[in-house]
Amino acid sequence: MSAKTEEKRMEFAERVKDSLADGVVMWQNLSVPLAAPENAESGRPYKGLNALYLLQHASDNGYMDLRWLTVKDANKQGDKVKSGEKGTSLEYWGTRGDTIGTHSYSVFNVAQLDSFQRPEMPPSPPPPDYDKAAAILKKTGVEIPQNRDEDSYRAVLEKTLVDVGKETPLFNEVHTKELKDLRVSLASTFLMWETHIPLMQDISKDTAKSWSESIQHNPIELFKAIRDAGKLVNEMVKGLELEHEQPKAAEQETAPQDAPTDEKKSKAIIPKVGDRVTFRAKHAQNGSVSLTGEVVAIDDQKGTVTMQCGAKTVPVFRGKGSFFEAPPLEQEETKEHAKSLAQKHVGENGKVFFARDDGVYKGVIVETTPTFAIQEVNRGMAVLHRQKDLFPQGQGDDMVQKGRNVVIHKEAGRATVSPNTTQQWEKEGNER
Repeated sequence: MSAKTEEKRMEFAERVKDSLADGVVMWQNLSVPLAAPENAESGRPYKGLNALYLLQHASDNGYMDLRWLTVKDANKQGDKVKSGEKGTSLEYWGTRGDTIGTHSYSVFNVAQLDSFQRPEMPPSPPPPDYDKAAAILKKTGVEIPQNRDEDSYRAVLEKTLVDVGKETPLFNEVHTKELKDLRVSLASTFLMWETHIPLMQDISKDTAKSWSESIQHNPIELFKAIRDAGKLVNEMVKGLELEHEQPKAAEQETAPQDAPTDEKKSKAIIPKVGDRVTFRAKHAQNGSVSLTGEVVAIDDQKGTVTMQCGAKTVPVFRGKGSFFEAPPLEQEETKEHAKSLAQKHVGENGKVFFARDDGVYKGVIVETTPTFAIQEVNRGMAVLHRQKDLFPQGQGDDMVQKGRNVVIHKEAGRATVSPNTTQQWEKEGNER
C-alpha cells in the first residue's frame, strides 16, 4: 500500500471518528440517496470502503447521481471531464506491473463531465428488490415474510444478518462488543444496499461515541470492520445474481466453445483459495473469454479473485463472469489425493497446506508424485509443492527426491532448491 493511499485512509478514519464523536453515523446521514454507487460504464456497484469513499465525496459536493467512471472510459464514450475537476481515489487489490497488492485509481462523477451520453439515472432510491431479498433468506434457511413490504423484509433481513454473524469468525473473534456492533451496523447498511430496502437503524449517541473511541485508539479497526462486514454480506449474496437475473431462454447467449459438452450441465461454483477453476465471461470485443488456473487469493471487499494461470497471475472481477470447476490436468492427480498422501505422513491431526509463492520451506521430501512433491517441514506438518512450480520446464531435479532433506525457496514465481544443512528434527523411529 502506497503512502498516499495510507494517508487517505487515515484522513477518512479521522473524519468518521469525529462524526461519530458527535453522535452522527456517517454511512446513515449523508445528503445523497443511501444506495450503492455504481460504475457508469459497466453498471457494477462499488462495495465496501470504495462505496463509502464515493458516497462521502458525493455528499460533500452535492452529487445526486451516484454513477462514476474513469477518464479512460469517459474518453472512450466521447465524454470529457470538465477542466479543473479532481477525481476520487479508490483502491483495488491486484497486479500492477510486477507488483501484487493494494493500488489506487481515480474516478469521476458524471456531474464532473462536460457531457454524458448514457441514459438518465434510474429512480433513486430504486424500488425494493424483494426477489433478491427472498433469495437471500431462502439461502440461509429463513422463512420468507408473508407481507411483501419494507418493514417486514427489513426486520427479517437484519435478524438473519445478526444470526449469521454470530456463526462466523469474522465477528466472533472481535474482542469488544462495540466493534462487533460496528460490524453489524456496516453489514446491515451493505445488505440494504443489495436489496434496495431503506435502512432504518436506531443507533444511540453513546454507541456512536464508543465506536469513535475505538477508532481513535486504533484507526485500523474501522477498515477491519468495513472489510469484515463486506465479507459477511458478500457471503450471503454469493450465487444469487445468476439465479435472480437469469435471462429468458430466447435471450441466452451461446455457451463458450470450451464449455463441457456432456449431457450434464456444468454448474457455477463459488471459488475458494486453492481451487482449480475455469472463469468464463463475455467480452465486448473478443466474445467469450475463458481462463483456467488456480485461485491464489480472494478479496471479497474489492470483489476480485486472483488466479494463477501458468506463469501469469491474473486478477478478475467476480461480477464479470462465472467460475466453474475445471477438469484435472491430464495425468495429474487431484489436490485431494495429494493431501491424503501427505496426511498419512503427518497423522490424522497433522496439518497439510500448499506452498505459497513467497516462502522458504526446510524439511525432508517424504513423497513425490508426477504432480506434487510432499515435504515434511516439521513434526505433524507437511507442505505440498507443485512439480510444475519447482520445474517450469518439466525438468526434474535430483535434489527433490524422496528422503532428501532440502530447502525450497520460492520467490516471485521462481523456486530454488538446495541441501538443508541445518539440524533437522528427528522423526520418531528414524535415525538422523
